[in-house]
Amino acid sequence: MGRVVIPRGPIQAKGLLLACIKDDNPCIFLEPKILYRAAVEHVPVGDFTLPLTSAEVVVEGKDVTMVAWGTQIQVLREVCNMAQEKLGLSCELIDLRTIMPWDSETVIKVSE
Repeated sequence: MGRVVIPRGPIQAKGLLLACIKDDNPCIFLEPKILYRAAVEHVPVGDFTLPLTSAEVVVEGKDVTMVAWGTQIQVLREVCNMAQEKLGLSCELIDLRTIMPWDSETVIKVSE
């Protein structure tokens, strides 16, 4: 089964790209170049991979669950902050990372 992967920043890009290279399945790796210009992250020099099969809970919360990938993670992180400040809502933010096949198990588990 093939995979479609989209990172949210430079560290994610390196870890997911190396995971794609090592994976036996074909991968389509989408690069949101705007994040590379805007991101200020120190990318580790060593070899590391991130799991292609699991989403990541970026922000933990209990009232609302938001699911996104790539550049939308930064936008929804701001929305989580605004919802907390203005409405008192605790938002959960999940980065799918791999959008095909997506990690429905993590989304369902967190949403319960």
